[in-house]
Amino acid sequence: MNEVAQLKTKKRPSPLSIRLSDEERRALETRAGRMALSAYVKAVLFSGEADKPRRSPQPQIDQKLLAGVLGVLGRTNLAASLSTLAREARSGNLIIEDQIADRLNAACDDIRQVRVLVMRALGKGAQR
Repeated sequence: MNEVAQLKTKKRPSPLSIRLSDEERRALETRAGRMALSAYVKAVLFSGEADKPRRSPQPQIDQKLLAGVLGVLGRTNLAASLSTLAREARSGNLIIEDQIADRLNAACDDIRQVRVLVMRALGKGAQR
């Protein structure tokens, strides 16, 4: 059998699936820290060396920086200003092309989405 045929017939081991409650999963993720969850579980089960990550660490969330971004976003009142412009354009009080009105609406949606993502990153509920 040639090498290509051997590679095609080589069987990968089957995955192991474990059902966890939300609380159990959060606890494991907390213990794993910056490690991939599967790498952490393997390390604990087989080597006991859970503090040695096997892949690049995930970036840590800088909560102060995210809170600052959210603060600036709130202070600028940018979303409300864009929303006002879009509303005035729709009502005919501000004469602009439909394409510009669509872009204003899209900008409002983008700002809302940024706010939701920053709130999630800070562990806060995604309020609108």
